Amino acid sequence: KYSIEILAGTPPGDYHLEVGLYSVLGGGRTRVLGRWEAPQRTVRVVKPLTPPSVESLEIQNLLPKSLGGRVELLGYNLSPITFRPGDPLPLTLFWRAESDLDEDYFVLLQLQAEDGTGWTLHRERPADGSYPTTLWEQGEIVREQLDARIPADVPPGRYALMAGLTDAESGEEVGLASLAELTVEGRPRTFEVPPIRHPLEVNLGDQVELLGYDLDATELKVGGTLSLTLYWKALGEMDTSYTVFVHILDGENRIWGQRDSPPGDGTLPTTGWLPGEVIADHYDVSIQPDAPPGLYVIEIGMYQAETGQRLPIINRKGQVVGDRVLLGEVTVQR
Repeated sequence: KYSIEILAGTPPGDYHLEVGLYSVLGGGRTRVLGRWEAPQRTVRVVKPLTPPSVESLEIQNLLPKSLGGRVELLGYNLSPITFRPGDPLPLTLFWRAESDLDEDYFVLLQLQAEDGTGWTLHRERPADGSYPTTLWEQGEIVREQLDARIPADVPPGRYALMAGLTDAESGEEVGLASLAELTVEGRPRTFEVPPIRHPLEVNLGDQVELLGYDLDATELKVGGTLSLTLYWKALGEMDTSYTVFVHILDGENRIWGQRDSPPGDGTLPTTGWLPGEVIADHYDVSIQPDAPPGLYVIEIGMYQAETGQRLPIINRKGQVVGDRVLLGEVTVQR
């Protein structure tokens, strides 16, 4: 039996109940095993008779700031303040309507550099469009949970995180508030293909190309470790952070070693890759101590952690030929 708390300020509307299973594998990474909507389990959230108190919202950073005399930005929750390109930016904003609103506003989120250069992280009606400001009433408080990311092309440096409102029709800025100063860390990038012991050309969902792999050894002992380096090339910018899976399979497709992780052990999310960038991605996979001696094959691929959906393998004719790549064989010995 589970109890789910409806957070104060949650926008009114219909919500569906989602149930799922997951396991924690490979260095604490989450792997989704199943996810589905519970049938006929729609939850309707309605406006409270009286707005919640500011104290009940548990706002980490109080502002407050009036935007155009129409909406007050009470504050925000944000942690951490140091990011890498492609990292998610988990931000919650807290709004209070200063009057009944007839205007249709977009919520705007931006990064601004000292030289005035800006990157738009989010521009959409509140609650992903399901609760526009035209429905807000005087005194109403709305919790806005944003799912933004640091763009892949943002240079390293310090940036002001700005939040505000714009008119949905004219695009005119209603008001903008400075929330926090963020640090975006840089990392080395390469667009040159290095020497690869086992070169390949495998298209994963028109998102990523597998250029090949290096394998330190093809003979392993039971309980030993497989050392594998995969070489990827970004075919374009990606909105999804994919997880790489590496499986060691016997002749009956049973798994005797497994590693699931975003690239770079989580430090190189695919959302931070630039088109044409080449990524060297290393994995150490332990062989189970009860693995029987024999020949094993290495299976790899990518999937979306939230759904478990794998990227399809596409051949040169544009046809889907599977959702995994089989690499070389390895021998496991006592």
